[in-house]
Amino acid sequence: MGANIMRFLTVLTVVVFAATTSHAAPWTPELTNTACWFDADDASTIQTSGNAVTNWLDKSGNDRHVLQANASYQPTNTSINSRNAIGFNNDKLLTTNTATWLNNTNYHFIAVLQHYMSTSDGYYIGTADSGLQDRVLHIGQRDSTSWKHGHFGDDATYSHTLDTTPLLAVNSFNNSGSDAFMNGTSIGSSVGPGYALITEGPLSMGGKIVGKGYYVGAIGEVICVLGDLSTEGRQLFEGYLAHKWGLAANLPAGHPYKSDAPTVPDPGTVLIIR
Repeated sequence: MGANIMRFLTVLTVVVFAATTSHAAPWTPELTNTACWFDADDASTIQTSGNAVTNWLDKSGNDRHVLQANASYQPTNTSINSRNAIGFNNDKLLTTNTATWLNNTNYHFIAVLQHYMSTSDGYYIGTADSGLQDRVLHIGQRDSTSWKHGHFGDDATYSHTLDTTPLLAVNSFNNSGSDAFMNGTSIGSSVGPGYALITEGPLSMGGKIVGKGYYVGAIGEVICVLGDLSTEGRQLFEGYLAHKWGLAANLPAGHPYKSDAPTVPDPGTVLIIR
């Protein structure tokens, strides 16, 4: 089978396998180098005890699974737009063993979320360390009117009014600052100081750290990419997730995947995204 290469001119490389028909095949994150990938609608990645979720398996191939052994803190299965999702409420948390792979690198978190209610400091994802609380990762709704991406001294806070409809959130960090997008539209950028992430503890799904910053809502899918990610690369992930989770109507009019989900090129086509 022939192969074409799609590349973003960044560290993220997408390999496109030529199809045997004249029709383009759907693009999925399987064609990228994801650092972690959690998909609640993939039943093979969810392990339960009754309706309680004990393990959420990482689809990236890096085995960065999140789990919760304590039944009191296990989230439950729920749904977002008729697809399976995982519901978190106040003290529910799934964690990895370590998140040191996020240290000293650029990263991008792309997530499908649905809040249940307005909460103060309700972060859908976070990390822990041994005391430098201003440099641990935490991303989510700070309050009813603002969204926060924190881990460096001057946390980035963006204007975003909370509602209970599903949304597609992208948060990116690099050495010069951070960027945030909601449903494919920028809600702001923060310049500097761009301190590298410092974490010694786990990556937590459903909260900032144990005992603080719990998320109240559903999580459908979370993808993390390390290194640089171009605008076109971000839009591929947005298009894939928006069409999968019934959020395409929320994308802006000029988004390249507003009408159709992304596909890989037909045989004989080489697509270079700059």
